[in-house]
Amino acid sequence: MLKTEVKERAEEEEMAAYGRWGQHYTLGAAAITLGLSKTSYAQELWCESNVGRFMYGSLEGLTIVCQGIVRSSRAVYTFSVNSLDYKYSLRGHDYKSEEYYKVRSQVHLRAAKRILNLCESNKGFYIKAGQFMASLQHVPKEFTSTLSTLQDKCPVT
Repeated sequence: MLKTEVKERAEEEEMAAYGRWGQHYTLGAAAITLGLSKTSYAQELWCESNVGRFMYGSLEGLTIVCQGIVRSSRAVYTFSVNSLDYKYSLRGHDYKSEEYYKVRSQVHLRAAKRILNLCESNKGFYIKAGQFMASLQHVPKEFTSTLSTLQDKCPVT
């Protein structure tokens, strides 16, 4: 096949399967392998795919992945620390005693502050989740009062 025939076929197939990532990836990679120039239509198809963008040096995709890892790590850390705080702070207290309720209230407040910090750091969906949690009636009052700042004084995302 001539290079022009490959280009025409790629254009026809792209028009038939517009929007399918696999088609973009396969057509672009095949045309590049056959030796079409980097400014060809097949190259444009390749660069439109996520893999093509990543392989051709666009840092946008890599930045998004890194931000996702950081945000997820913050969430895992926050919930791990909260779990350990509940486990070790309430250990040894009789669950019917006044001291237990006092300590539990303090742990609720610390956990709520950590979650508030997580929501403000991660922004976006986390703020929405914090707002939702603040509006629930079946969570401890320490959570609703602490997270209610997300309702009124929410940071800009």
